[in-house]
Amino acid sequence: MAENNFKVSVKDVADIYCAAVCGLDNEFDEIAYRAGDSVIYFKPKVTGLRKSGDVTLKDGKCENAKALQEWVDCVKSGTIQRKEVTVSLLDESGCAVQTWTLINAWTKKFAGKENQPEKDTLAFDFLLLAHEGVMECSEKY
Repeated sequence: MAENNFKVSVKDVADIYCAAVCGLDNEFDEIAYRAGDSVIYFKPKVTGLRKSGDVTLKDGKCENAKALQEWVDCVKSGTIQRKEVTVSLLDESGCAVQTWTLINAWTKKFAGKENQPEKDTLAFDFLLLAHEGVMECSEKY
């Protein structure tokens, strides 16, 4: 468990354990706006829409190989299965210390490992997830 710093739970699919997760951030567009009747001579900046990049799971392993492979493969058939994905950062004892939720995530790119460790286990180098936003859970464990 020491090499798996993250537990990623894909709703109705499987739990994935991986060494690293990248892209758990949000960015906001900025809008420069000045009302026509304003007495100031500059455009104050206000917050625009939130945007998030893709999330990458690196060096992962899933015990339910069939379910994860079906979710990854559904994109090939032109069907996107959007799922709620929970990412948990684990401490040394395997307890979650921080959690994020990906909204409507789907698989975008997958690179499996050449040598699979076991029949029912799916190991991969990386899994790229597209999504509609990241929410950091306020509840600390």
